Amino acid sequence: KALMLFQKQPTAEQFGPIYQEVAVATEHALAATRLESRNAQNWLVLGFLYERIMGFTKGADEHAIVNFERAAALEPTSPIEPTEIGNVWFTRAEAARSLMGTKDRNTAKRAGEEFLQALQKSEESLKKAIALKSDYLPAHYRLAAIAERRGRLPEAIRELETIIRINNKDAGIAFELAILYYRNRERERARLLLEQVVRAQQNNENARWYLAALYEEEGRLDDALALLRPLLVKMPSNLAVQERIRRLEGGVRPATGELREEFLPEPLPFSNGGMKGAP
Repeated sequence: KALMLFQKQPTAEQFGPIYQEVAVATEHALAATRLESRNAQNWLVLGFLYERIMGFTKGADEHAIVNFERAAALEPTSPIEPTEIGNVWFTRAEAARSLMGTKDRNTAKRAGEEFLQALQKSEESLKKAIALKSDYLPAHYRLAAIAERRGRLPEAIRELETIIRINNKDAGIAFELAILYYRNRERERARLLLEQVVRAQQNNENARWYLAALYEEEGRLDDALALLRPLLVKMPSNLAVQERIRRLEGGVRPATGELREEFLPEPLPFSNGGMKGAP
């Protein structure tokens, strides 16, 4: 309930009811750990609770890690706890990353150091999860994100390819893998994979959007338009779609040649599977 309220972008005055719901949830989760302290699931639930309120509760990340560690001590063969610890550290890395572009040099420097440290801790924990269960897909997914953040695209690709090999029905992962293929200068693989996604999910707007971009780059303007026109029907007021269709109908396309990552358009708003840059 607290998360639902928070997603409505509350004002400062509206935070009171949110924190009340968090307090009630925390009280019950803590009561469970007191009643059954040897039950790993109780500590896991408490860790999940803190993990989900990290965005608006100071210190929640530290409490999440502590409780996941308690659960892990009771359930040492489970990959869930080290994966969630890795997720918490990754979220902390993302928070630091958002400050790296600040104009204050000292703040930017500290943020850069915190970013790298948090990524390292996240990776260490996720690799523990993989050591416990080599096909644990959530850990592979987050490792792909870490590799991407470090600019190691081939490594990120390998992680997502592992997921696809195990679960080839996941169109969302396939979409993200296609974008990484493109960024890694594997244009044909990107196109083929996006074509598969579009066939599997006709309503995946961003897969259509990016595949149209690849067709456009290859000079296949009619194929690009065939993908874009249904988007305009669905989103008639979307200026980005209007502009691209207008440009393509006029026969204008980008210069061919060396692949340029900046050619990729921004994801469409309010659509499924949107992603630019990282899983």
